Amino acid sequence: MSMQRRKFSKEFKIQIIREIDNGTPVAQLSRQHQIQESLIHKWRKQFQKDPVHAFSGNGIPSTQEAKMAQLERTILRGYPREWCILSSKMAVSGSKWYH
Repeated sequence: MSMQRRKFSKEFKIQIIREIDNGTPVAQLSRQHQIQESLIHKWRKQFQKDPVHAFSGNGIPSTQEAKMAQLERTILRGYPREWCILSSKMAVSGSKWYH
């Protein structure tokens, strides 16, 4: 017996985010709606990043996200794997390795 993946509407996700903004604890909403806390945090982060395009649907990234991902792949295609890992670690740590 396989579990079927649940789908949540954009309106439902925004409702959950509004409840958090009104002071309802994430843990309470998680129990009440039987949703993982990490998923609720993910929705909130997506909404805060871009409220207009958040939850555009069906796992299809927004046009801007898709363009950025394509540019990153194009730029990094010519570099060795080790350089890519190093540069991403430096970006996370905030190191400035360029002048």
